Amino acid sequence: HPDITDQEYDNLVEILKRIDPDNDWFKSIEPGFVSEETRKRRLPIPMKSLNKVKNMTEVKKWLSSLGISATAKVICMPKFDGASLLVNEQTGMAYSRGGVENEGQDCSSHVLAANVKRDPRFHYTFGEFIISNDNWEAHFNGMVSPSTGEKYKSQRNTATGMLNADIPSSLIKHASFFRYGVGESDNDLFETFYSLIDSLCTKYNQPRLFKKYNAGEINEETLKDLFVIWSKSYPIDGIVIYINDLHIWDNVGRHQGSGNPLYAVAYKHPD
Repeated sequence: HPDITDQEYDNLVEILKRIDPDNDWFKSIEPGFVSEETRKRRLPIPMKSLNKVKNMTEVKKWLSSLGISATAKVICMPKFDGASLLVNEQTGMAYSRGGVENEGQDCSSHVLAANVKRDPRFHYTFGEFIISNDNWEAHFNGMVSPSTGEKYKSQRNTATGMLNADIPSSLIKHASFFRYGVGESDNDLFETFYSLIDSLCTKYNQPRLFKKYNAGEINEETLKDLFVIWSKSYPIDGIVIYINDLHIWDNVGRHQGSGNPLYAVAYKHPD
């Protein structure tokens, strides 16, 4: 039962950023739900948010601040609207993101119940725990949740609720884990983000929802077209733009205050 919509929330964040850009609120991850103390865990690696932009002027300003030329490659992907999830591929330990510090909750049994495949080649992978549009229509939409007695409201709320529940729902098998990143130590296995996401999609049998462009090629129409196409498969609320060269990732790093990565932004157009 959210008090305000995502758009209202984002607007309030923008107002705070404008009137008080150094506010302490920006120096930690956005607070999220953490279950009772028995499931609270310290996260083994940071799970940070992406900085958001709302128009092409802000996109170009971001590229310019990093010295990215018009011919440099960028990768566009959906900004999935689900729940952030981190998995230790070698042990099966899984974590959602939440709390005011670098903490989350143990979701290992939930990942096991959802039949999430693992690959010990990596140490950590992270991505979005999400319900595809097809599975939403087949198993949730218009139906009553046995845990709340109310109709399911949205894919995001349902996926998040499944992770927040202490006992995994039998319906969690209809959710999935879409990986789009690995731990920083695993980045050394790749030269580009394109090769990284290509490997993840191949190994975990994920749809190939990513496109490579020259930085100078992307515009509002291009990003809108991608949004329309990709939103047919999953609930998404924007487009993420990554710098392709992982060596640049190492050079630009993260924001000193918030810890948010500087090598990617989330394009969330108001419309």
